[in-house]
Amino acid sequence: MNRLLVPFSAVAILCVIWWRTTSGTWRLDRVAQSFAFSHFHMGHYRLATGSPEGAEASLRLAIQAAPKSYAALSQLGLSLMRQGRFDEATQCFRDSLVLEPAQAEPHVELANIDLQKNDSASAIQHYRAALQVEPNEISALNNLAWLLATTPRSSKEEGNESVKLAKNALQQAPDEPLVLLQTLAAAYAASGDFSNAIATAEKALAKATNEANQQLVNTLALHLERYRSGQDLRGN
Repeated sequence: MNRLLVPFSAVAILCVIWWRTTSGTWRLDRVAQSFAFSHFHMGHYRLATGSPEGAEASLRLAIQAAPKSYAALSQLGLSLMRQGRFDEATQCFRDSLVLEPAQAEPHVELANIDLQKNDSASAIQHYRAALQVEPNEISALNNLAWLLATTPRSSKEEGNESVKLAKNALQQAPDEPLVLLQTLAAAYAASGDFSNAIATAEKALAKATNEANQQLVNTLALHLERYRSGQDLRGN
């Protein structure tokens, strides 16, 4: 019974708009926009509540009604990513950027897909592109800093850049998340500043211990050993 409510409402809106206006194009556009808006938000809700398949269905309906909705394409890309359909997701993010180049999120997600494929060079390019649009985007700042600090054969200049990026990320998050502290420690080490690398890693280790995050405790302990012996995480 409830499934009839949406199409019935759409027809009712169409009839009212048709009667009250003189522009047929405007009438149809307004109904399509309303239809797309409803399915976009349903898709967003389903994605947020752990149903990527349901989100995909809603978002495809939204795109049918509004093919130039770059936001719907981006959300569809996310739903496909969560289903492991990376090639399809990549196309959605690229299509979204064609419609609206001034977006950070599609570049961040394209970089994340690149990392799934072990293509750090392409990921770095996408994170940089995201930061050109949104210089304070935390995930792009942190992930780019981590890549520059840990990728083999990266330069000391890139290590210095990673310190600036990691510090900027921490400025956007006053509660100092563990993952950002871990990145900053790695960045200090890549820049050759092992004193600050050790101090930051010790701070992160104490916080991880207090939060009973045993996996990160073990990881940070291994990192500390390297920093104390004058080694960074690049494995050069």
